[in-house]
Amino acid sequence: MTEQLAKEVVQNLTNTIEEVIQDEPSPSSQAPQAQKSHSDVSSMIGYLRNFGPLSTNFSLGTVAGVCASIAIKKISRKAAFAVGTGYVTLQLLAYNGYITINWNKIEGDIVSLLDRDGDGKLLDGDVNYWQGQVQDLLKYQVPTSLAGFGSGLAIGWKYL
Repeated sequence: MTEQLAKEVVQNLTNTIEEVIQDEPSPSSQAPQAQKSHSDVSSMIGYLRNFGPLSTNFSLGTVAGVCASIAIKKISRKAAFAVGTGYVTLQLLAYNGYITINWNKIEGDIVSLLDRDGDGKLLDGDVNYWQGQVQDLLKYQVPTSLAGFGSGLAIGWKYL
């Protein structure tokens, strides 16, 4: 079902590009650079027609990856805001004498929760483990038709 929808999207895109090309003035009235651009678009249409399923699979995965990265960024920003607000609130209360915070206990609890090798420190190995866990979660039961997911995730994370 999804593959059929993707094929229709590629076909609609191809048709739209062809319509735009047909509505352009004749190549003789255009500058040489515009003629080259027209040729490039025509060759791209041919490529889409010949390799449609491959480009469709890649584009579906890429779009899914970009969407996932946008969601992750929005959630992480809200979580960072909540943690930052909580920290400022706790510090404000501690500063004014309402509460006493044992930061060493909090740090020890967090480190023991995230420390995978039991050495009492958060090192590269621990970070790599948790990064792998997140990657495994995002790749779990993802069909091969979403082959561009990782690329889309990276593109969305960096540019959006």
